Amino acid sequence: MFGNFLNIASLAIGLGAFKILALALVGAAAGNMTALADILAAEAVVGLKNQERGVLRGVIVPCLIYLLIVAVIGLLVA
Repeated sequence: MFGNFLNIASLAIGLGAFKILALALVGAAAGNMTALADILAAEAVVGLKNQERGVLRGVIVPCLIYLLIVAVIGLLVA
């Protein structure tokens, strides 16, 4: 959905389009880690009920670590 926009923006500021698009996809994956719909789906699969807060607490630290690592790599590569 935003691929063309990100491509045009990356070319306008002189950065590699592939790198910017890859970082955007990584950010989208991190967003899915904390998305309520995905948490509810995971709860349904494992049979939990009303544990959204606990699941989010368990996911937020690995998500932040993941984003920090990707941000550092993105700054070094881009």
